[in-house]
Amino acid sequence: MTAQHYVSRARDLADRRRTLLTLTAEGRELHASLEAAAEKINAELLAVFPDELRGEVLRVLARISQR
Repeated sequence: MTAQHYVSRARDLADRRRTLLTLTAEGRELHASLEAAAEKINAELLAVFPDELRGEVLRVLARISQR
């Protein structure tokens, strides 16, 4: 992503072992252009679950993503 100029890379001055990544203007534009499509796909995937289960599905997915 750095080669495509979507993120910039900088050494963390407080902890030289870390590298900080930041979205560039190009990266923010790409994110904005993809966000609506991602929201649509997420809505389609969640549509298979009854309304009363969607919150629980989202909680489980959030927990999985944190691992």
